[in-house]
Amino acid sequence: MKNRYCLLLSAIAFLGVAKSAQAQIAPDGSTATQVNGNVIAPTGSGTVNGGNLYHSFNEFNVPQSGVVFGNGNLDGTQVHNIINRVTGGNPSAVLGTIESRQAFPNANLYLMNPNGIVFGQNARLDIGGSFHATTGTGLGFDGGQAFNVDKNSLVFPSGDPKNIRFAISQPAGIINQGNLSVDTGKSITFTGGSIINTGTLTAPSGNVALISVAGNSVVELRSPDAVLGLQVTANAIPSNWSGKITDLPKLAELLTGKVPEANQVVVKADGSLALVASPEPTDLAVTNGMTIVSGQINVSPLLDKGGQGGVVGIFGEKVGLVNARIDASGLNGGGTVLIGGDFQGKGTVPNALRTFVDSNSRIDVSAILNGNGGKTIVWSDQSTRFLGSIAANGGTQSGSGGFVEVSGKQNLDYRGTVNTLATNGNIGTLLLDPTDITVIAIGGSFTVLTDVDQFADPNIGANTLAVNLINSAATNVILQATNDINFNTPVAITAAGVGLTAQAGRDINANSNIATNAGAINFTAGRDIVGIGAINTIPITGSAADINLTVGRDIRVNSIDAGSVDSSGGNVFLQAVNNRLVWK
Repeated sequence: MKNRYCLLLSAIAFLGVAKSAQAQIAPDGSTATQVNGNVIAPTGSGTVNGGNLYHSFNEFNVPQSGVVFGNGNLDGTQVHNIINRVTGGNPSAVLGTIESRQAFPNANLYLMNPNGIVFGQNARLDIGGSFHATTGTGLGFDGGQAFNVDKNSLVFPSGDPKNIRFAISQPAGIINQGNLSVDTGKSITFTGGSIINTGTLTAPSGNVALISVAGNSVVELRSPDAVLGLQVTANAIPSNWSGKITDLPKLAELLTGKVPEANQVVVKADGSLALVASPEPTDLAVTNGMTIVSGQINVSPLLDKGGQGGVVGIFGEKVGLVNARIDASGLNGGGTVLIGGDFQGKGTVPNALRTFVDSNSRIDVSAILNGNGGKTIVWSDQSTRFLGSIAANGGTQSGSGGFVEVSGKQNLDYRGTVNTLATNGNIGTLLLDPTDITVIAIGGSFTVLTDVDQFADPNIGANTLAVNLINSAATNVILQATNDINFNTPVAITAAGVGLTAQAGRDINANSNIATNAGAINFTAGRDIVGIGAINTIPITGSAADINLTVGRDIRVNSIDAGSVDSSGGNVFLQAVNNRLVWK
């Protein structure tokens, strides 16, 4: 019964929306803008300041036949930014191609509509610069000047925009089902109250940033020390925008068509968008403050150009990946993917409270031929559930594996796979670093995702990690806990050279054996290492690896073996502050 109220995107719905979008590009009279058919152009010399060309619209919708930005009497090569605002009361539906390349070969394009923005399946970009879509209420510039979404605001600053302002308590959302691409080294940025991407975003060796923003916030676009040049300051400005936003179900309705009794936006398990009356157990329900990605994001360089992968940032109060493909690999080095935050929640990018990555999602920051694998961070300040896969391999000809961190500061449910192997370099690293970690046998009490809340806390009592994920690791594994690390089952890593590091602020408790296949073992505890039966790095063939045990108080272990059957043994280093080593 529930499914009869679920209507996915259809040709009929699109036809209706496309028809209503015809002739809905209407200037509001505050800028020197004219519309002739599907061509938008400046009137006379236009509204220009420095390299900025401004357009202000009462309505801005792009039909499937597309729109073209023309230059009129302007020298388009001197225009660096085409900045568009929508001051009317309706959202923007982009159902065709936005083209500006011919008249403005190098210009960035800004589209600002506080009422909401949707991109249909046939949406495309043909522009020479970067693309920024936002539901903010204004753009800030040097000198405190601002270009606000108000047709009575006649300030048109020069220079590049420095920030996006959300002078509203709850910003509207952005939904993309299209195939949006920009040129090499350019960027695509979405900022709004919620972001849903079920389409494709492509920026070869460039940047893609999707950010759900709370009301009264300011998004800095060019913070010097910020990844992607982004920094979000909450509660920075008061609410002074008097318009009425379009809520998320009404935005989705522009793409799905109206569904009787349906008022919940969901992303289905296959990554498609739907509007339903009641979510199914496998649906991911989307609400304000969420950034949800399915479909594809590609910042890998073009094959004929080479180079490194670009940067992807996906941020929001809640961040989810469902059947997503994120490619930041590069012929000469992997790129960077940040999901929910940066390393250990530090840096300037906003941190998610909760992050979810499903089992069908794939992230690749590998180097293909030469260079090192890149960096992937999956983070939340509260709970992270990771079931997907990440590759951060070194190049096949040269280069080492990359770095991956998966963590929830309070709760971590890790059931994914990570590969940082390198054919001709060093193996990379996987860091798991919640408050406490307990390694358990296969079949631990993990939560099954049938509660229609993929962002719920794992119902496992503690942060438990199935030992098979360590034993089969294709990456050096670092377990880092603020408090304790407990090994409740033996560890036996099979891949040659893969090491295990455990770092606990208090104790490492191991009531079992710890073994690798010529991979280094490094245990560090602020207090004690206790209960270990045996530790060894004996290889199947070749040289053994080192064993390092460092504590603030006591080491209690049964046996340590860094020998080798047919080659040289490894070194053993033991350090206890009070010099107390207890052999069981």
